Amino acid sequence: MGTSHPAFLVLGCLLTGLSLI
Repeated sequence: MGTSHPAFLVLGCLLTGLSLI
């Protein structure tokens, strides 16, 4: 896990949002 892609961060944000709801 050296290169962090922006898409991965976006997916994480979406997952977190769905979990909160």
